Amino acid sequence: MLYLNSKRNLRVAIIAMSNYKRVVSKLIYTKHFFFIIALGSMSLASFSKELRIMEGFMPAELNHSTIEIETPPLSCKLNIIAEQNVIDGVFVDFVLLNQSDSDLSVLTWYTPLEGFLSNLFIVTDKYGEKVAYQGPMVKRAKPTSIDYQLIRAKGNVATMLDLSSVYSLIPGDYNLQLNKKTLQVVENGMPASVYQCQTDTLTFSVQ
Repeated sequence: MLYLNSKRNLRVAIIAMSNYKRVVSKLIYTKHFFFIIALGSMSLASFSKELRIMEGFMPAELNHSTIEIETPPLSCKLNIIAEQNVIDGVFVDFVLLNQSDSDLSVLTWYTPLEGFLSNLFIVTDKYGEKVAYQGPMVKRAKPTSIDYQLIRAKGNVATMLDLSSVYSLIPGDYNLQLNKKTLQVVENGMPASVYQCQTDTLTFSVQ
């Protein structure tokens, strides 16, 4: 396979193949390169030599570019034991990770970090019906410094909550997901940005 990095060299290649009465069996155009696959008795080495003589052609190296996906500075994670007894409580772990190289302060409002002061989770039974939230709903004024949780660079904070304290759980199978959260973040004393906090859906059973 030969790599032709211009339309001009492509035309030269076709002329060269015509001179030798060979067949270009497939021509594929991509964003950066033309590819020619030549069939016939003429070797690729001979074909390359002909192109060099006619146009000083040198095969171009295919540059492989990589796409870097930016890592969000914050990520959320839930952990839950698959089988729990409602008498002992049904506990879920919430972890908030700071994946950046800077210390971040996160407003804890409406997150598991402040406990059940709002409907934090989506809990559904095996039929897909939502289990009603029965805990407190707190109204807010303006946040103060004590409402923010510091998370060191590459560090995390975690908390454990008892789902059975605010959701009426009876024996059965359930799905659990964090209600989509918008995290307000302060970096170096200045409001930085807001980030979405979402988790995968987990399954657990209550006995």
